[in-house]
Amino acid sequence: MFGKARVRQILRQCHERPAAAILQEMIDGLSRFRGAARQKDDVTMVLIKATGGMKNLRS
Repeated sequence: MFGKARVRQILRQCHERPAAAILQEMIDGLSRFRGAARQKDDVTMVLIKATGGMKNLRS
């Protein structure tokens, strides 16, 4: 399983990049993980990127 740990790792590495670049890195990471194995299910990703820091979320 690709798992939450891999998602967190990618987010830590790419969090300052634009949302589209983060999604592409997720897709690339999933492709590396899968290797030559056939895809057996669909993949859906949604990324919501908050800007302005946590202070805006505490209001």
